[in-house]
Amino acid sequence: MGPALASALISNIRIGALSRYSDQGASQAARASKELSMTKTIEQTVEFTGVSPDRLFETYMDAKQHAAAIAAPVEMDRRVGGRFSAFGGLIGRNILVESPRVIVQTWRANIFRDQDADSVLVLLFEKTDAGARVRLVQANVPEHAVQTIEKGWQQHYWSRWTRYIEHQRESAVP
Repeated sequence: MGPALASALISNIRIGALSRYSDQGASQAARASKELSMTKTIEQTVEFTGVSPDRLFETYMDAKQHAAAIAAPVEMDRRVGGRFSAFGGLIGRNILVESPRVIVQTWRANIFRDQDADSVLVLLFEKTDAGARVRLVQANVPEHAVQTIEKGWQQHYWSRWTRYIEHQRESAVP
């Protein structure tokens, strides 16, 4: 799945979120449209050297590796429909898992308000000349949470993953 297909998937998910209100009357459909227009999409691309996309995929989907990489508790059911949680406040479900290249999840942080819909997270794992890259697209992020979540990916995932991968590489050398 490339970035264009990921964007199309996210568009379809947003349209689906609107359509769930369509049989509940025009006022609720209008409210849903307004709620979705008050959301943002986060896009990040992170390069990792000396590691394969398969390894990055497993670091995310394997609860033990994921927890070690982010230094926080993680529960992960790898199956489509399976639940996950991290940091004691992030929760969601797997919508699509295409090992070892694509993960799509519903995703909700403890800073989301009760009326906020879940966001949709798409992670694409790609090979590069130097190693691998992760492309992240997270749609339907409430405006009030965007800065915190953007910083959270950088601080609690990508910088920690870099250290974790480096440590794993150093421990593997005899």
